[in-house]
Parts: sequence; structure tokens; C-alpha cells
Amino acid sequence: MKVEVNFEGKIKQSGKNKRLVLDNDKYFQKQIQSFKIGQKVEGIIKNKSYKRTKNQNAYWHKVCFPVIGELMGETSSEAKKICKAKFILPDIKKDPETGEELEIPRGSSDLDVSEAWEFTTAMITLAHFLGGKILTPCEAGYSCGRRECDICSQKFNVDAVEYPDEDIDPDKIPF
Repeated sequence: MKVEVNFEGKIKQSGKNKRLVLDNDKYFQKQIQSFKIGQKVEGIIKNKSYKRTKNQNAYWHKVCFPVIGELMGETSSEAKKICKAKFILPDIKKDPETGEELEIPRGSSDLDVSEAWEFTTAMITLAHFLGGKILTPCEAGYSCGRRECDICSQKFNVDAVEYPDEDIDPDKIPF
């Protein structure tokens, strides 16, 4: 039986050294009890990635998908399916039986904040080349995601969305 313990914490200074301080040590210790004495385990500590925000999700459903759907003559729901297929890369896993690579589709809820920005930028670009315009999140009343924004005064660690130049060659669009 595979047992997996997930935990979160912060790296803090302890004298001259750094140490891991768990957010919920009691939970972690309780989960450790599910392992057998002497059982070998392995661990990976990585930078925490944040899932896409509720504002990003709301913006997509209230602004992006409806605009793209209208431009394509599709419903908002169909536009979402098309955008996911075009712009969200699948996870690649190996089949445990055959070793064959499998493409596992990912949804918009699987994106982290940075991937969500790339998804948003791709949709804004797509709308532009379909002859329409999607308001930026800030223009539409949602957090824009720029490091510093004069309009919504939000601070994030991602880059701003930039509208494509009018003179971009449509044959060089990555979709």
C-alpha cells in the first residue's frame, strides 16, 4: 500500500542554519503513524506552487470564454473546451504496464498561477486574432495580476498581460 504524506511549511533561519518549520506539525506527526517501523521512505521538498485564483477563474468564465465563444460562433462552454485543448498542455505519465507514455488531459483548475496567466494571455491573443478584444482582468474589474497596478493596486509575482501588436503575422501564431 502506497502512503503519501503531504505537508506545508516555511524555511526559517535558526542561528547560522536554515530549518523547515511545518505549518501543522500535529497533522504531520499523525500521518507519520501510518508507516511501519523500519519502513524506508523518501521525501521531496519543493517550492510551493499556488493554484490559479478564484479571480482568474471568475474572469475566464465571465469575460474570456463568452467573448471567444461569440467570436467563434460557439457557446461559452464550447469556447472553454477549445481553449483548454489549444492552450493547456497535458501531463505525460508512463503506463505502469507497458511503459508507454500517456497524455493525461489537464483542466483549468489544475493550473498554477503562472500557468493560468499564460492561459489568460493566450486567450487574449486568440480573441485579438479572431477580430475581437478581451478586456484585461483589471479593465473587467478583476485583479489584473501585474506586479503593481495603478488601477486595482494588487501586487503579484507574475508579469502583465500585453496586447499583441497589430502587425503580427497571423501565420506565426502558436495556435
